[in-house]
Amino acid sequence: PLPMGAGAPEVHLSLQRRAAWAAEAPLLVVDLQPGARCVLHESHERIDGPAVAQNLQVHVRLGEGAVLDHVRVAAPGPQDSMAHHVHVRLARGARYAQCLLASGSAYHLQRNVFELQGDGASARAGGVLLAAGSALEQQVLARHAAPRTRSVADVLALASGAARMVANAHTHIAAGSDDADT
Repeated sequence: PLPMGAGAPEVHLSLQRRAAWAAEAPLLVVDLQPGARCVLHESHERIDGPAVAQNLQVHVRLGEGAVLDHVRVAAPGPQDSMAHHVHVRLARGARYAQCLLASGSAYHLQRNVFELQGDGASARAGGVLLAAGSALEQQVLARHAAPRTRSVADVLALASGAARMVANAHTHIAAGSDDADT
């Protein structure tokens, strides 16, 4: 077991995912114990081959004071249909930050749901979306359920030609979530 807490080492993980089937639904589960610190580099890239339909589910649970910096690259082929759903639950004092670089395809959805359940939890999504004559959509939903929580969504969308792009963010602040910041 790795030491946890303020002096815990930062663990770096890399996941490079290549589509293997015409239709697939991969699952990634990340469960960080209290005080753990991790940088996760996750990439989904395709250059050639027949069209792929992918429905990825990522479930992240951060224990008290845990920190996850999540670097994501989603570059499907031009005829691919891709939907990535990232669901993050944060305990007290936990911090999640995502940096996304995504390119368009026939259909491409990036959806993030942040459940800020503990006092002082924070989540941030930053994305650079690129689409040239293709489709790309990013959705961010933050649910604040505790005091002093913080969520941020930043998107830079660059489109050309007949590209179809959507970027939206929604925030829900529950009663009792005093000093929540979005």
